[in-house]
Amino acid sequence: MNSFKGRIIINPEDKNTTLSQHSFREIFYELYPRLYSNSLKLVRDEFVAEEIVEDAMLALWERRDKIGEIQDIKSYLYIVVRNGALAHLRKHRKESSQDITGIDIEDHDIYETYIIEEELHARLFGALKELPEKCREVFLLSCIYRMPYKEIGKELNISVNTVKSQRSRAIEILRGKLGNSSVILFFLNNLC
Repeated sequence: MNSFKGRIIINPEDKNTTLSQHSFREIFYELYPRLYSNSLKLVRDEFVAEEIVEDAMLALWERRDKIGEIQDIKSYLYIVVRNGALAHLRKHRKESSQDITGIDIEDHDIYETYIIEEELHARLFGALKELPEKCREVFLLSCIYRMPYKEIGKELNISVNTVKSQRSRAIEILRGKLGNSSVILFFLNNLC
């Protein structure tokens, strides 16, 4: 099994691969927040969303000796969570005359959009952690918090020109780290 860096892909020829407790813990801490967020967007109940994700993680742990049968653990978990959320909604839709989430349960495009959004945010914030400290501060204040250059300069005790150059440097580094896919570039251009 490859080490966990975003996507876990299992060698399809090695059906005897097992999931170690350490690898499971890594997967859990890396994916739990995103899986929970997606589950919550569907069921709109914190407790239920938590239970759905915990059930998905438990299902993965119970299959740890047969992990070689799962080619992509991340996709597997997203599917298990989505199916758990949809099952919950179907069950509770029968109890209620209206759809409690306002989402058409059969509309999987909405869920896929959430997943893509979450992945983009996770990739962006992962890349942000790798930026030099000043670049990261300037990028966050400028692009995320939308603070004017002058205010950033005052807060960080640097000139407006330094703010501009650090922001440009951060964007350039992020483009290099995140790749040149049109989705990433569109995301970065709209963010800044």
